[in-house]
Amino acid sequence: MKMIMMMMITMTTMMACNYPPFMLVMIILSQTLLCSMMMWMMAQSFWMAYILMLIFLGGMLVIFVYMASINSNQKFDFKFSMMKMNILSVALITLYTASQMSSELMMGSPHYKSLTNNINKMYESSSSMTTLIMAIYLMMTLFILVMLSKKFKGPLKSK
Repeated sequence: MKMIMMMMITMTTMMACNYPPFMLVMIILSQTLLCSMMMWMMAQSFWMAYILMLIFLGGMLVIFVYMASINSNQKFDFKFSMMKMNILSVALITLYTASQMSSELMMGSPHYKSLTNNINKMYESSSSMTTLIMAIYLMMTLFILVMLSKKFKGPLKSK
């Protein structure tokens, strides 16, 4: 748990570096994976983490397609010095957290138990109508956006 948190912090600091847009998408995808793993470890059910990851990946797919259509001819310039520094920082953080890891203590804390209870209450039968209405609203929004985008057929980038 602590190691995942440290890796998330490392990914956040990597975003501050000057990377091309495609590398930023990869960093955000790995950040999403780490976030969903953290939620999976914290919650009793893996469904919420799975749904969150699917939503994030869908959004990242839209951003990736948009960036690929605008910057189709951009050269991917990779800086090996920055990569070495990032790998070294991840290795140091991993070694530090592996020596100080005590996830059993955190799992037994009352804060953890109240957090899992709050997450589980969100999808109980008493709030199922709200969840269903939100899902229908999101589905209608998706269909309306698809119908609107068909009117503007063609590439995003004009020559």
